[in-house]
Amino acid sequence: MPMMSRAIGVAAILAIAASAFAGESSRVPSKGPRQPGLLSLAGIKQQIRQLPRHVLTGYDKGAKPVSGARQAVVRRIISESMDADRIERRVAARLAKELPKDHSAKVREWLRSDLGRRIAALEEQTWAPHAAARRDAFINTAPPASVSPARLHLLRRLDHAIGTTETLLESAELSAFGAAMTIDSARPAGERVGEDRIRVQIDLDRQANRERWESVTTDTFLHAYRSLSDDELGRYADFLESDEGREYTSVATSALKDALYEGSEALSRGLASPRHASHR
Repeated sequence: MPMMSRAIGVAAILAIAASAFAGESSRVPSKGPRQPGLLSLAGIKQQIRQLPRHVLTGYDKGAKPVSGARQAVVRRIISESMDADRIERRVAARLAKELPKDHSAKVREWLRSDLGRRIAALEEQTWAPHAAARRDAFINTAPPASVSPARLHLLRRLDHAIGTTETLLESAELSAFGAAMTIDSARPAGERVGEDRIRVQIDLDRQANRERWESVTTDTFLHAYRSLSDDELGRYADFLESDEGREYTSVATSALKDALYEGSEALSRGLASPRHASHR
């Protein structure tokens, strides 16, 4: 089999990961209003709680061609490296260390405001398990093409400020990398693509998949913020684009990206270990 034709399979795996994410999240009944914590801004806490499940779901769909034993080894590596409690502690510690106290105070002040509380509750519902069906039903009745340019501009400002598309993209790439590496390890030694070529193929596909995830984010935001006026969305975007908002999202998303990078490195080490070789 030519090397390039084998590498093309990585693109298909990444597309499978994307479809897994896109139909995967949704709503759990609310437990009622409560005081949002610092990680409530921009739905960061809920994104953290969903990351491991999202990565595993994408991996499971992409790695179907290989044996269950081999998949189990990689799932264990992903589960251990993407532990939600550990990621949440890391993000909280980074915020405590790197976010200036006056900025932290401004974030808490926003979260205590009426609009801040409402948005935190909407984001919690949006990122909770089993929300996709409700979101998709809404999008089918109000597709993005029917939304005003002004509204779409506001949603893109939010996405740019929060970094949702980039987080989803990198999560999907971790799923694709794990699935492609698992499939590749099952091939005879002379037919393997190798880690470097897999990473190159994922890089080549990044822009096309970023556009896919921008679409997913737009759909998600259309549903999440449907009860907010343009003025309210604008106030939220203004806060996220303020010095304290930018500093908060910069630290939080950097910590999330570090967690995803470490997950990728853990996969590389795990798949190269003698213990994994025994399952080949």
